[in-house]
Amino acid sequence: MKRIFYFATMIAALNLGFTSCVETKNNEGNKTEEPGDNGQSSALVNDCINNISGAAENSAGSNNNSTVSSEAIKVQQSGDFSITLNGEKATVVKGETVTVTFDRFPTNLADFKRTYTELSKTMAGVVVANLMAYHLYFYDEAEGIEAISLCNDSNNIKNTTGQLSQKFSKKKISDNYCQPFMVASYLDGANPGNAYHPTKPYTVKLRMHPSDSRGPQTGSFAYKGIDYTLQIWCNGVKNEDGSYGTWRNVEVLARKGNRDFTMFNCPSLYTQVAQISFTTDDTFEELK
Repeated sequence: MKRIFYFATMIAALNLGFTSCVETKNNEGNKTEEPGDNGQSSALVNDCINNISGAAENSAGSNNNSTVSSEAIKVQQSGDFSITLNGEKATVVKGETVTVTFDRFPTNLADFKRTYTELSKTMAGVVVANLMAYHLYFYDEAEGIEAISLCNDSNNIKNTTGQLSQKFSKKKISDNYCQPFMVASYLDGANPGNAYHPTKPYTVKLRMHPSDSRGPQTGSFAYKGIDYTLQIWCNGVKNEDGSYGTWRNVEVLARKGNRDFTMFNCPSLYTQVAQISFTTDDTFEELK
């Protein structure tokens, strides 16, 4: 569709420019020729051709979704997880909580990459980056897969995209199994009762797993690294008392020799959430 629009724009620009050039040339022809006028006329025609090309390119560029916003996504993180390393042993503060806030979701892959450079420096940031990558996948699967590939261990990419293709893809929007509000369920203020309308700026709450049995794991992988089990708060899970909200596990990997973090395992992150409550007349609004 973009290509058709581009060619249509080119044709329109060329027709308009050609008419302008012809009129200019005819007007020049009615004038008395002065010494050196041939050079001036050639320059005039060349300028006119250049203007036509520029107009067509500008018109096409103004509709190009690959452009990156001049304003980067504003991300703030309250503190960080306290980790002490002693050789290959890691000690953490169990149950320690961190929150991450941001003002918008990325509009395309380039926008995501710019933000991910900073998010990858913390474990909480990597989890939020995955939510952003999922959101990008919903609108553009190809760009979404690239974003997911950036912030996930290779073993986790196929599992993630396989599930998202069924439950979080705009191509499946008419399917009852598809849940376009899945990412919103992790944002503060959103819940089934209000059609998953989050508060802004968007806020995600995470904590280090509170159990000793889910402490940092090392030495059991083919690669060298430390696997941390974090938890992310999800508002889309109904409890026995009728309330909504629970912690979901995600595993983040710190590779030895690499200062960045990556998602290692996260089936809970793309698990089904509760449908919008039938008691509300609100409808879900796509996140921006």
